Amino acid sequence: MSQLLAFEIDNRQFGLPLEMVLRIVQAVEVTQVPDIPETILGLINIHGSITPVLNTRRKFGLPERPLTLTDHFVIATAADQALALPVDSVQGLVEYSNDQLVPLQEELSHGQSPLSILRTADGMVLVYDPRLALSEDEKSSLATAIQQAYALYDQGN
Repeated sequence: MSQLLAFEIDNRQFGLPLEMVLRIVQAVEVTQVPDIPETILGLINIHGSITPVLNTRRKFGLPERPLTLTDHFVIATAADQALALPVDSVQGLVEYSNDQLVPLQEELSHGQSPLSILRTADGMVLVYDPRLALSEDEKSSLATAIQQAYALYDQGN
């Protein structure tokens, strides 16, 4: 059996494989950065680590809204980069077996969908793989923005 962290965005159930979750934090102010992909809201500083914030609502085709005091960030690993996913609420852990997962047929530009569907007794959960969240172009421009943010952060300390 595997586990995932279940969370809610716009009254829809999503999940991340637990091994990809680094931590959950209360939402904080996001620093806007010029010239980053529109799928990124901006950057946050978590204990000295500059972390990009994915625009989960845009990525999932949901109506956008400003962050609120009750929102959370799920900090997840996305290959070699931590990534913050804004969520409305965290639901808890869900156990599942791989035969309960159904891959979505939607093909993205890099050939793999970051979503699968987990069928549960209560309905379904969209399981997200943050490693497939960004295209190579988005990763490249984001890496440049993070380097610039670290340079500014170092100058301020």
